[in-house]
Amino acid sequence: MKKTLLPYLFTLLFYQGLSQQSEFMAQVGESIKKAAEVFSQEGTNINRSDIIMLLFLLEEHFAYPLKLPPIEKFIEKYPELKDSAYFRLYDSYFQGRSEPLFPDSIVWKFLKSNMYSINGLTAWSIFCRKFPPPDTIVNILDKNADLGEYEMTHAALQLANLMQQECLKPNEKTEKLKKKLVMLLEKQINSDAELEYSDDLKYESMAMLYYLGEGNKVTEKHIRYIIENQQNNGTWSGSSKLNSQPHIHTSAIALWILLEYYTRHK
Repeated sequence: MKKTLLPYLFTLLFYQGLSQQSEFMAQVGESIKKAAEVFSQEGTNINRSDIIMLLFLLEEHFAYPLKLPPIEKFIEKYPELKDSAYFRLYDSYFQGRSEPLFPDSIVWKFLKSNMYSINGLTAWSIFCRKFPPPDTIVNILDKNADLGEYEMTHAALQLANLMQQECLKPNEKTEKLKKKLVMLLEKQINSDAELEYSDDLKYESMAMLYYLGEGNKVTEKHIRYIIENQQNNGTWSGSSKLNSQPHIHTSAIALWILLEYYTRHK
């Protein structure tokens, strides 16, 4: 009797597992849909240049319609963006990709005067093919990794940019830094620390693991956590504490992670 039942029980458990996975993926899809509707409704009320650019990249990379207004509409509403070096450099990247739309002297001035800032290093990592970073760039990123929190997550972003564009070649030093960053990011996504911005930092760390090609570190448990903390209006707050206010950065990063997971597991 036992031998007869075993194949049946195995088949039953197998299909039960498939059903549960299918149900979970449906939840992920619904969470993405709710978040996308938030940004579509916000439109040009999104007044952070980094979020605007990230959303356009997500829409393109995942071929998921966020139904955003064209960038020109954002500039029309916020004329000051035209004078923002940060926005202008990023706008160049997202519109023209590899070539900034400004004289080299202006770009060099911006990069060198912001060499040790998060924004400066990120911009440098984006345009590294035309504007080679200093020879000490790996040491700079290594020190930022040790600082933890957002210096650490952005060091991961910058390293990934530099490696993807072959501005840094794989070697013992870069591999050691990547391994260190992956360890720190994994530690962060599994941290129980209760900070005002703990979820924002946790989600950004997950996104950077994906960006470094280590998305396998982001498990179903982490995705469930994100879904459970999505607010009724489709947004997320920087902290999982009760009555926390929605945060646009946290919401955009959460959407990024869900799109990464859904694309890989659907």
